[in-house]
Amino acid sequence: MQDTLAARKNWGENLQEIKAPVQIYHGTADHFVPYEYGQWLAKKLPNAQLVTLKGHAHFITFKVFPEALSWLIK
Repeated sequence: MQDTLAARKNWGENLQEIKAPVQIYHGTADHFVPYEYGQWLAKKLPNAQLVTLKGHAHFITFKVFPEALSWLIK
């Protein structure tokens, strides 16, 4: 419940000011954090790329970890 409330609060950051590249992995079947939130976040961050994982739910960390790690070390 605390995570849900925290996600709905103003974080005190202007997302437009974050210039670092960001890659967002989001499953379309996520029932905890709706896919639309990932789309919204990707639009707010100037250097974000949304990686859509069709049919995947919330707990996909181990599936995308190798790809995310490869992206980070580029």
